[in-house]
Amino acid sequence: LLRKLGRFEQQVVYYGMTQGILKREVAEQVVFLAGRAKEYSRILFLILEGLYEKKKDLQGLSEICTLLINGGTAGEAYFDWYKAGVDAQLRITNLYEYYMMSIDSGKFQELPKTVLMYFSYQNNLDYARTAYLYDYVWQRWDKLGDIYDAYRGRMEHFAVDQIKKGHINRHLAQLYDRLLQPGMLDEQTGEAFSRLLFTHLVRTEDERMRKVYVYQPGNVSPGEYALSDGSVLAPVYGGGTVVFEDGQKNRFIKSVGFSLERMMAPGKYVRWLMPLVSQNPGFDLYLCVGEGASKEEAGDIKRLLRVAESDYAEASVKRGLYLRILQYFYETDDVRALDNYLTRIPAGELGAKERGEVIRYMVLRGSYELAGEWLDA
Repeated sequence: LLRKLGRFEQQVVYYGMTQGILKREVAEQVVFLAGRAKEYSRILFLILEGLYEKKKDLQGLSEICTLLINGGTAGEAYFDWYKAGVDAQLRITNLYEYYMMSIDSGKFQELPKTVLMYFSYQNNLDYARTAYLYDYVWQRWDKLGDIYDAYRGRMEHFAVDQIKKGHINRHLAQLYDRLLQPGMLDEQTGEAFSRLLFTHLVRTEDERMRKVYVYQPGNVSPGEYALSDGSVLAPVYGGGTVVFEDGQKNRFIKSVGFSLERMMAPGKYVRWLMPLVSQNPGFDLYLCVGEGASKEEAGDIKRLLRVAESDYAEASVKRGLYLRILQYFYETDDVRALDNYLTRIPAGELGAKERGEVIRYMVLRGSYELAGEWLDA
């Protein structure tokens, strides 16, 4: 009988199996010896697969799953094997991990209760697979009872941790939207979350394209992002323009077909983040220009001052902000701040209309000498 399964023996057995001349005793010995294999072999996998098709027994299924796991083999092509092993309740180290690593994360399918219970105690999955699992648990919270309760705390901790790491995908976006509460955000997580909140999935089928540039209203420089397999996750703030670049550095605005999928709706989160975020130019500009702009409040004046003095805001944006800042100080009767700011505005950056408005404030404050200097400039 067969005593070992080296490369030569595997080739002989494979030939015998494909020719239909492999005896039952030899087939059983092959399955037995496969359990001793210390490394993955593609041809041995094909042998076991062929034998299992002829005789679907738990021993053969166990050896196939074990061989795949020992070879670090994961992916949708192997999911059916791991699913069969889970359904058969095989006791194989890392079986549930490889089951989750091979599942199609682009669509939801029912996860066995044994899988849910296993990962409620321990979880070594990467963040993308964990997000898929937790998103599944949340969507079925009303049916899972105690299992959901076992997950809840871990899910909240996971969501905050992933925000700090700057991660987002469809499943994470769902978790953020369902789990986040104002008290879970501080300055550190708030800064990170403000960069994730406007993330969009940019996708094109034009294989010539290599990069995406996102132009935000009021920002002098676009964001630059490399495409991978025709897609990229990139922040697109209100009214942003997407421009594509090919391998020859040619840029395209309207002639390239693409889709833009928003990961989250900013909505309520903008209000939560306003007092926490001070180092995100994109977020600051969103609140100062276009659809994100609103009537100034006490907490916003620092943001307006920051953008007006920045090197990333366009000159036209700064001109408008100078006047809004003056108006705010005047309406709130903060005369000391108003007088100080009148001396800081760069006259050379303003047009005739803006200069006239600034001079009006100087006259209202009795700063006639300064007003005269502006008139003579």
